[in-house]
Amino acid sequence: MLLRMDSAERFYRQLDKLQQTHPPVSFRTAVREVQRAFEEAMSNIPETLTEAIYLHFLDSFNHAELPEEKFVSYAYRLGPYIDVFWKRYDEEEDPIPEEEWIFLKEAVSEAAGEMDLKLLTYIMQLIMDKGLI
Repeated sequence: MLLRMDSAERFYRQLDKLQQTHPPVSFRTAVREVQRAFEEAMSNIPETLTEAIYLHFLDSFNHAELPEEKFVSYAYRLGPYIDVFWKRYDEEEDPIPEEEWIFLKEAVSEAAGEMDLKLLTYIMQLIMDKGLI
């Protein structure tokens, strides 16, 4: 299953292409393209959960008070989420900060009824391993 093995990597490649665009894409286009790439990579989970994660990401970018030109490079932070939802998360390779795990716990709990039970169990185990349950 190529998509499963490559989902985060494909997402990163799409971000790389966006960053190499000359002239650079507008902020509005970057937001739209990152969202499209993220939704494609997260095709295995409920749309409402993907949307909640992306909106949370946008909010964190706004709070970071970075210039708009940094948006695409900031979007690489979404990669570990993709790995979590494809059951390929590696704490040492791409650690997710504790406050993000707290958000994830709440978002996943809200979407639990729509999720695959094995995936839900995997994610809740990761959250429990963090001592957040």
